[in-house]
Amino acid sequence: MPFQTKDTYEQLMRGKVPGGGTGVEVRKTICDICNPHSHCGIDAYVQDGVVIKVEGTKENPHSEGTLCSKGNASRQYI
Repeated sequence: MPFQTKDTYEQLMRGKVPGGGTGVEVRKTICDICNPHSHCGIDAYVQDGVVIKVEGTKENPHSEGTLCSKGNASRQYI
């Protein structure tokens, strides 16, 4: 398991952003799988250069924090 602690893993699964010292950072990006003009917002949780979780960006005016099933699966091919 690439997580530093079990607590970090559980925080991510509950949708909580881990604090400093966990080695996990949130990188903002976009998804254009369904429609190249939509650009749904994605918050990618990255640890040691590996995406470990994706969530919709709440501030994105198009997706408003939601992702379709393709967007949720994007972690597998990012």
